[in-house]
Order: sequence, then structure tokens, then C-alpha cells
Amino acid sequence: MMWKLVAGIIAVPVALGAAVYGVGALLPRDHVARVEAVLDAPRTEVAKIVREVEGQPRWRSGVERIELLERSGGRLRYVEHSGDGAIAFEFIEERPDALFRSTIADPALPFAGSWTIALAHEGAVTRVKIEERGSVKDPLYRFFSALVFGHERTLKAYAADLEEETRRKSLIRQRRTPTEAGTTGSPGPRQGNAGEISRRSRSRPDRFVRRLSCHPRGSAGVRAQI
Repeated sequence: MMWKLVAGIIAVPVALGAAVYGVGALLPRDHVARVEAVLDAPRTEVAKIVREVEGQPRWRSGVERIELLERSGGRLRYVEHSGDGAIAFEFIEERPDALFRSTIADPALPFAGSWTIALAHEGAVTRVKIEERGSVKDPLYRFFSALVFGHERTLKAYAADLEEETRRKSLIRQRRTPTEAGTTGSPGPRQGNAGEISRRSRSRPDRFVRRLSCHPRGSAGVRAQI
């Protein structure tokens, strides 16, 4: 009688795993996800943040260290280190201050893909469009990335982090700018500083969703399109 109980207990997770694998195998291997955000900052400032990949540990959630391998013109090869390990990327600025592409450069991974980040002037603000084109080889990864976390989750996290970093830089810039009504050279009203702006901690999605390269957080300026 006991062995039947043990067999039943073992059979449940095995059957569940098989079901997850089967559903994942039925899902499309390739996907496209999109997110847009409107940032209250000049395009050149947003482009500078995007371009300086080595600065990501300061403002991107979950990124611990960036290891630069090679920089040549507008092309950069680097390794992103996080709690989930290290993944190599190739980053290229295809149009100055306007279009960037980041591609996973490790063919041994169970997933692959790229991001394009497009920046456009809209008056005094910048519209950011991020598109992910991914391919998930493993059905288990496919199941969780599509049905549990959502393909747009990392895109939304990146957009929210980018918005917060532009806000931080704007506050610093305001502190250095004289007041319009005051005398020349007089400091503007105290707006706070970088140390007073703390990012809320966020949970990170699974390894693939984090990488298809960058925990969702609510942001009025961000919307996802799948």
C-alpha cells in the first residue's frame, strides 16, 4: 500500500512536467514583443544613457557588472553579469542618437534574439520604442517566458529603469541651473540629489526573460504591445 502512495506522489510532478513541456512544444519558437515609453528628456540625453552600456549596473535592476570586451566605433562587445550568470552581447549604434541594437552573442544558450531601441524627438520629450525579436529553443523556457512571465516583461522593466534614470539626471541638472527669476549664478531651488532617489527593488523574471537583453514596474509612460 505504501509503495502505491509513493508512486502516486512521484507521478504527479512527472505528469505536470510532461504537461508543461508538451504545452511549451506547441508554442511558437519565435516571438516579437514591443514596448513604448515617453521620457521627459532630450533625445541626446536618453541616447547617451543607452549608449553607455558600462553604466547599466548603476540604474538597471539586476545587472551587477558589465565586462567590456571590445569597443570599435559604434560597435561594442560585452558580457553582462548578474545573479543568473554571464551572457555575451553585441551592441551597435546603427543611427547616431536614434537607433541601437543589442544581440545575444552566445549560441550555446537555449534562447537567442535581439533588441532594437529607437529614439524619436517629440517636442521637448523623447519617444522610446523597444522591440524584442526572440527565439526560444527549449520548450520549458518557452512555456515560462510566454505564459508565466510574458515576453514583454523585461522590456517594461528596462523602459521603467530608463525613465527613472532620466528623471534622476534631470533633477541633478535642475540643481545646477540658476532660477529664471533669480540673479545670474544663483542656485536654483533644492530639488534633491542622486542619493535621495532610491530605486524600488524589483523581482527579476527567469533567465531568458531577463536577457532578451534587459520585474515589471508600473509606469504611466510605458505601454506594451504584443
